[in-house]
Amino acid sequence: MGKVAKRTWVCIIPDYWPASPNVIAGWHWRKKHREAKRAADLVQAYGTPLPEFKGKVKLLIVREYGYRQRALDPDNLVASVKPLIDALRAPKRKNEQKNRLSVIEDDRPDTFEGGAPDVQQRRAHENEMRTVIVVTGLEA
Repeated sequence: MGKVAKRTWVCIIPDYWPASPNVIAGWHWRKKHREAKRAADLVQAYGTPLPEFKGKVKLLIVREYGYRQRALDPDNLVASVKPLIDALRAPKRKNEQKNRLSVIEDDRPDTFEGGAPDVQQRRAHENEMRTVIVVTGLEA
């Protein structure tokens, strides 16, 4: 038998998309750390209450861009979601606890259906930038 959707959690963050690797390449390590903290804070603020998914999940992250914004090239689009995925996973070490929300167990390929998160982008209908995160727990 196939996989059956168990439950779904949706988080919509207005006016936010993580910076692309091309932008952060020259940033100081401290600025990168602040950006990761900001991603975790926004997910927590707009996604409350936070669920905890165990086992394999389907993760969809959509970048909706608005007026006078352009689509990112595919490699930058996929790489830019790293702060969001890191914020969603459970902490592996004690010093990671404040930036990790434990929505998903891990960020290894076997955690995701298909081996990786699904990252998409589209023009927003309201012409305002936002990030949409959809996590669906799967049951065998």
